[in-house]
Amino acid sequence: MVNAPLFHGTNLAMRSKQRLTGVRAGNPGASIGDLTAAMEHSATILARVAAATPADERGFHPAGMADAQGFVALSSNELLLHTHDITRGLGLSFEAPAELSGLVLRRLFPWAPSDAEPWAALLWVTGRGSLPGRPDGAGDWQSHPAPLSEWDGTIPRRR
Repeated sequence: MVNAPLFHGTNLAMRSKQRLTGVRAGNPGASIGDLTAAMEHSATILARVAAATPADERGFHPAGMADAQGFVALSSNELLLHTHDITRGLGLSFEAPAELSGLVLRRLFPWAPSDAEPWAALLWVTGRGSLPGRPDGAGDWQSHPAPLSEWDGTIPRRR
């Protein structure tokens, strides 16, 4: 969770055209408090880089050349989903705010159902949940981090 915003922010700042190697942070022996602080630090780096990035600039992501908004949505998605995964593993529940999960859902998965609760739909589209009346197996879809104006209407699948 520490590395996602750092990876996204670095690719955006560098305007990378291919995967950058060695973009990692963290200490395997770090405490929960240190890891939480590191998540805040890496998210702040991404937020500030994104705010200063012109709208037409891009950076590499395996799912497509992302713009600043796409990178922020990708990191938000990672943080929300991994928080869900961790809390579930601990036997706790977590529900992301509807407004935030809706923004992430619409930005990265424009084909997702709009008639479902945003958090439930985000869990479904990423293979972590089910939606009544919809088939399972949505987790093989890939996000769309390029500008929405470039989405061609097809649902990208993981390669």
